[in-house]
Amino acid sequence: MIQFRPGSHVLEMGTLLSFLGEFPFQSLHLLGSERVYKALIVKLTSPERIRNSQTGEEMVCRLFTLTGGGRAKTVRLYRGALHILDWVHPDAYRYYMGSFWDHHFPGDDLHLDRHHRVAEATAVCMRAGMEIRPYVLPKLQNEERLQTVPDGPALYLSRDVKKVSSVELNKTSFTRMVGAAFCPGSCYGVYNTRKAAMKWNGMGEVKTVYYLTELARLNAGVQTVDSAILLGASEEIALQSFSEKSAGQRKTMRSDAAYQYIHFVPLNEMGVRQMRILTAPNWKERILDALFLPETRSYGIGRFEYDADIEDEGQTVEFTEPKIGTTATANGEHSAEPVGEITIIDTVKYSGLIPGKEYTVKGVLMDKATGKPLMVNDKEITAEATFRASKAEGTIDIPFTFDASDFAGKSVVVFETLYHEGKEVAVHAYITDEGQTVEFTTPDKPEIKTTATVDGNKLVPPLEEITLIDTVAYSNLTPGKTYIVKGVLMDKSTGEKLLIDSKEVTAETEFTPDKADGTVDLSFTLNASGLAGKSVVAFETLYHDGIEVAVHADIDDDDQTVVIRQPKLKTTATIDGKKEATVAKEIALEDKVKYWGPQPREHLCEWENRYILCQPPRFFPHQRHGAGLSGARADLCQADALSIHDNFIAECGSCIELRGWGQASKVTDNLIGAGYKGYSIYAENFGGLLISSNNVFPRGSSSICLDGVTRSLVTGNRLHSFYPGVIEMRGVCSENLISSNHILRDHEPWPPHADARQRA
Repeated sequence: MIQFRPGSHVLEMGTLLSFLGEFPFQSLHLLGSERVYKALIVKLTSPERIRNSQTGEEMVCRLFTLTGGGRAKTVRLYRGALHILDWVHPDAYRYYMGSFWDHHFPGDDLHLDRHHRVAEATAVCMRAGMEIRPYVLPKLQNEERLQTVPDGPALYLSRDVKKVSSVELNKTSFTRMVGAAFCPGSCYGVYNTRKAAMKWNGMGEVKTVYYLTELARLNAGVQTVDSAILLGASEEIALQSFSEKSAGQRKTMRSDAAYQYIHFVPLNEMGVRQMRILTAPNWKERILDALFLPETRSYGIGRFEYDADIEDEGQTVEFTEPKIGTTATANGEHSAEPVGEITIIDTVKYSGLIPGKEYTVKGVLMDKATGKPLMVNDKEITAEATFRASKAEGTIDIPFTFDASDFAGKSVVVFETLYHEGKEVAVHAYITDEGQTVEFTTPDKPEIKTTATVDGNKLVPPLEEITLIDTVAYSNLTPGKTYIVKGVLMDKSTGEKLLIDSKEVTAETEFTPDKADGTVDLSFTLNASGLAGKSVVAFETLYHDGIEVAVHADIDDDDQTVVIRQPKLKTTATIDGKKEATVAKEIALEDKVKYWGPQPREHLCEWENRYILCQPPRFFPHQRHGAGLSGARADLCQADALSIHDNFIAECGSCIELRGWGQASKVTDNLIGAGYKGYSIYAENFGGLLISSNNVFPRGSSSICLDGVTRSLVTGNRLHSFYPGVIEMRGVCSENLISSNHILRDHEPWPPHADARQRA
């Protein structure tokens, strides 16, 4: 993704094209790093995603187009991307469409060459710190004296200068001026001869100077325009432009017919520096004051005697020009990750120093996007070093150490200044210098994924207490920073938060990662006895400094899900492996019990029990589930989440015995009748047991016997008994509900107890 932000290459290029229309491809070095700009432009001739970092808007488009070849190769905005001009400036689109005939460009070489001349001159002025955007600059006027132009240096394009008059002047024959440079106290005509000698239009330039002088007087208070700036590829080209073609050429056809002073500025990095000097206030006086003592200057009047022997070494003083250049890196690279404390090493290369003298280098980090010093905790990031030069040339490293955690996506530029005896002697401060720049990458967005299990299983029993462990796998976090992960359990069937006793089930933990990627466990402890058959999903949210940075909340994610299974019980009763038997006084019935617990079927449990029927079995006309034999019984130990439902069990001692311990089970809708020494339903050490809708008939010594049973329910049963203790509770039984049962106590009509009563 291309970031369209202040200080970015794409914004600078878009700004130039918003009022220049096109830019010569071979002159991209005037904007800074030629390699970077060429790669960017070639990349954006194909559709790319571009994001406006200030508004958050995004678009996918082809931004630039390249036409022509060789020296005529030119960069223009793609027609389908013109709406990006609204990102450049609110008035950019209007100016562009009005200046370039609704995105139409003349195809002749004359117009193309002139557009390229204007573009190259504008690029040098822009890098020299001049305001160049015509839709930002105040409009010039020719009616009254007003301070129209801004206080700082500004370049008005010739296109806009000529439109001040009511009659627009011819662009090609009247003048070769590409613009007018206004700076405090002066005004220059700006020309660009490129790689060929300028062919001056003598009278045309004289008229231009007269016209420009009037505009300067009315808009800037400048009374005389006597200087011009001539940009070109080399000094040789400049000399050819100033020289006469023949001895008989008229003076009016020469450059000095219009301007008294013409300053040559090369089209390179040195030209940018020279342009800064020419547009500085009172630059001539400031240079003369720096070079000569006051008593040696004539200030333009009178004469004075002097001793001028060019060969006298005693009269000779050599001035060295200290220079510095810098290269900033982090771990040897021009890019770095914004992770905690980081050190940028700025290697300052100096030349022109006096050996043996002491110098001080002071540096400050700048925000490339704003052009202002970079701040950490409202303080500038600075560094300095004092050294004694052993040679005129050398290097020194200046380290800048700071917390870069908040600088993702920023470009940091190092500005350095060299001092000698407290005076500034050299500066290296170019906001667009790639060598001075370290870019902080934008890290990938933090992500989390979770895996929920109970004791490593995804299918679990409905116990009174389970601990669900949600393993949160995180990535792209900042090592050393503190994070909090918070979780809540969800009911998959409703999509709402899971409520137990009207409360949400939540958990959270705080951790500090030592790596960008890793895992952390979150524990949820809950009562699952009432959740049989439900699917529970863990939702997790990651926070840093109270801000949400990542979420994993997918109700259909199997990894986040734990299933509370509904156990099932199935029995198969046989006598000698058969479903039919001969009536006998005593037979052996084998009941094979299959129990599906909370685990998958590969964890199937089976029990085989043998029972002795003490009386002949009787067959009933209405049989259920293929059993139907009296005497079949269930004797289970340590059973959880058990369901004994819709069975006929009779004449077998005890019918249902739940021994050991267990929980979350039910005995419902059964026809049950135990022997006179047994229990119809017996349970010990059980929790969460439901006994409901059973028809219990004699002769059990106790219809229902509960030993150490808690939090259970006995309701809606028909209980018919011959003996005391229809419902018997032993041991420590608590928090049980016994309600709505039909109890019938009757006399026993069969022996042996009936015979005993008769004898009594």
